[in-house]
Amino acid sequence: MDKKKIYLLIFLCAVLIFYVLYNLTLKQSYVEKKDVITQKTVLPSKLEKSTKEGPQEKFSIYELVNLKDPFQPQIIRKELNKGLSPLESYDIEELKLMGIVRDNRGFSALIKTPDGRHFVVREKDKIGLHGGHVSRISNDNIEIKEYTKSYTGEVLLTKKILKLRSEE
Repeated sequence: MDKKKIYLLIFLCAVLIFYVLYNLTLKQSYVEKKDVITQKTVLPSKLEKSTKEGPQEKFSIYELVNLKDPFQPQIIRKELNKGLSPLESYDIEELKLMGIVRDNRGFSALIKTPDGRHFVVREKDKIGLHGGHVSRISNDNIEIKEYTKSYTGEVLLTKKILKLRSEE
């Protein structure tokens, strides 16, 4: 055999070895990923009695699907965005209802912020951190509807009521 055929044979053998090693690592990484997604944990059962073969094992499957990330903060506070009204910078619980007035156009409410400023709101005005709006104003309270996220991540429409305090 001449040198060219020997080099070609060595090259083909090396390619074949790399191909086999690459496929083995792919299969192993697939098995590792599968184990990460579905881990089987052995839970000893206190209610089951041991048999002659030994204690019975009970298996449960731990799946990492639809679970909340434990490293994300529980409370996320929105930063103040420019262009928003000042009432959209505060949580609804921080606001105080100071008065309600009725005129030809309907009800209006006077809201006080924690920093001491006062604002007049009407129905459908935006208020609160979570994209809320004033849905109804009555003689002694205002109803605010806002969208909040639950701990599972689903968006919920919640109603909050600010009552007028007559004793102040």
